[in-house]
Order: sequence, then C-alpha cells, then structure tokens
Amino acid sequence: CSDNLKGTTTTNTSGNYLFNNLTPGSYYVKFVLPSGFTFTTKDAGNDAIDSDADATTGKTDCTNLSAGENDLTWDAGLKECKNKIGNFVWHDANANGIQDNNEPGIQGVVLELLNSTGGLITTTTTVANGYYEFANLSNGTYGVRVANSNYLSGGVLFSTTQTKWYATKKNIGSDDTKDSDALKNESVSLTLSCDENITIDFGFYKTCVSITKTA
Repeated sequence: CSDNLKGTTTTNTSGNYLFNNLTPGSYYVKFVLPSGFTFTTKDAGNDAIDSDADATTGKTDCTNLSAGENDLTWDAGLKECKNKIGNFVWHDANANGIQDNNEPGIQGVVLELLNSTGGLITTTTTVANGYYEFANLSNGTYGVRVANSNYLSGGVLFSTTQTKWYATKKNIGSDDTKDSDALKNESVSLTLSCDENITIDFGFYKTCVSITKTA
C-alpha cells in the first residue's frame, strides 16, 4: 500500500462510513481519533465485528480490492479516556521517605491540581485512610501538590498542642509506588494520555514538642 491520500470521509450518527467507487488496487484506512478517545484492542476476534485500527497509528492493514468487490469489515473501536491522578498522603513514622507496613494515611490534607503552566484547576481533600484522587481528566500535562494552605510557619503541615508535621524526604528507593514525590511547595508534573497514575504520594513525619514554664 502506498501512503497517497485517496480520499477522506466522516462517520455518520450511527458511526458508519463508506469509501465507494474505488478502482481495483491496494488500500488501507487511517482513523483519526476525536479528542478524549483512544483505540481499543486490534484484531480481538471475529473480523466482521472486531477493531482493525492500530492502537498507535490508527491505520488498518493493507487490503487488495478486486473489480466489483465490496469489503465492509474495516472497523475501529474507540474507548473514552478516563485519566486519573492520585494515591496517598501518609504518616512516615520513621521519617525514612518510604511507605512502610502499617504506616497510616493522614486525613484532611488539601491537594491542588494544576495545569501545564502552574495555574490552579481544582482541589481535593484526603479521606480517612489518606487517599485522594483527581478523576475524569482530559489528556494533557498536570501538576499535583500539597496545598500551601495546609502549612503553618516553619514548614509545618498541621499543628496541635504537642505535635508538628513536616514533609519527609522525596524519591527514596526504587519503588515509585512507595516513596514520597515532593517537598514543601513542590508540585509533581506528569503528562496523561488515557492513563491512570496512582503513584503520586506525599509523606509527612511528626515531632513532639514540649513546653515548660519555670517560676
């Protein structure tokens, strides 16, 4: 098959398309994805009802048409993108930068979702087990960070009478699902294309302080 463009068409409201009055020869179809979709699996079964588009290029295999032949089996299956970012804000009890067994999540931490230029898109808050997510996102580049509004002076996340929280070390170890990804005021940048990235974590350790009064 050559890459010479023979014609273009658009699917109708039922998803059907047709190239007709073709001369005998070799052809392939290239499907162009609409925004927010990706191709499903190619050649999954019955050729009359499966998808024929390559998941990367959108092209079908080459086919040879003889005189008078009608071949209406060249289909493309699309699935809607469901991008997601999220995971875990946790108490790094030993301050080693890694999510160890039995280290709990921290509830009530506000996370910010940023656009590619650092502008705020929306926020969310961790639930009781420390988990959070930003779901149903379009393809694109995003940043995620712990909101500055969580912090008190001196880099403290939260403060009670005798407890202060600080951001733990980042990017420790080789398992990205178990480390912390940012320090105070840092955002984690990532580009999504029909993807779920649920490895963006933030760890905090706490220190106890005591106040004494002398007469």
